[in-house]
Amino acid sequence: MATRTREKGAARAENRDKRPQAHAKNIRLSPSKAKIVLDLIRGKDADKALEILRSRLLAQKQKEQQDAINAQRQGQVGTGDRSEKIRTYNFPQDRCTDHRIGLTVHNLEKIMDGNLDEVIDALATREQTEKLQKLGG
Repeated sequence: MATRTREKGAARAENRDKRPQAHAKNIRLSPSKAKIVLDLIRGKDADKALEILRSRLLAQKQKEQQDAINAQRQGQVGTGDRSEKIRTYNFPQDRCTDHRIGLTVHNLEKIMDGNLDEVIDALATREQTEKLQKLGG
């Protein structure tokens, strides 16, 4: 953390304001995340200024984490629209279609009996492929 001190007033010693002052308006957070600039005058208020800085940094970090969680949640939750169907069961044609991965299975009775191995394996393969693509670029 870069720390600078500054004294108000003229350069001559007799005209300098020698009282320690550090108010919230003297703390500046630069837009760059890598660098934080803290302007204050040494003294009693320095601890208060550092506490304000800590609280602002904590609030900023919490906001970034919450934004990341919200973005992830938004990706998982759909709009609830009818076009977001997961599966279609078509009894006259003896087929089940999983719309998430585009898999169609032509043995509906087996699926209705609880044998979803083919669908689950295809979903797991698709998930692994997506994870590998995210890691690869």
